[in-house]
Amino acid sequence: MAVEDTAAQQPGIPQLDFSTFPNQIFWLVIFLVAIYLIVGRVAIPRIDGIVTQRDRRIRNDLNDARNMNRSADRIQSEIETILDDARREASETLAVARAEIQEEQQQTLDAVNARIKADTAAATERIEEYRAQSRDVIEEVAAGAALEIAESFLPGRATREMVNSETKVRLEELES
Repeated sequence: MAVEDTAAQQPGIPQLDFSTFPNQIFWLVIFLVAIYLIVGRVAIPRIDGIVTQRDRRIRNDLNDARNMNRSADRIQSEIETILDDARREASETLAVARAEIQEEQQQTLDAVNARIKADTAAATERIEEYRAQSRDVIEEVAAGAALEIAESFLPGRATREMVNSETKVRLEELES
């Protein structure tokens, strides 16, 4: 029973034993001061450093993003300027090419017209030569035929000169 008597003399939970309260309060204060010092001197500065570094990184990233956005806007405006210049240059080149093509077409057309005019003049000359030659031949044939007809109706009275002059008059009437 000696073990039972000792157990009966001790209170149930040692933390509730009023005789150990000063000892427990002492250690509680030491641990709280230690935790305060550890947290205040080690953990909070580290957390503060991490937060500060993170804020700095975020600010730098935002500044970089703004700079990149400005750079992209500047590049976009340069691209638009280059495209406008290229469009204007293409339009000018197209206008010059059209003018050159029209000029070449006009020159070709003028050359063809000149050649046609020259060919027409040459053909007209040849036609006039053929007409003159054929007129002479026609006059001779007509005069010869008229002379034979006149001699058959009026033997010995028809002369070559008379038939030739009459044939020329009649042929001129037919041509006009």
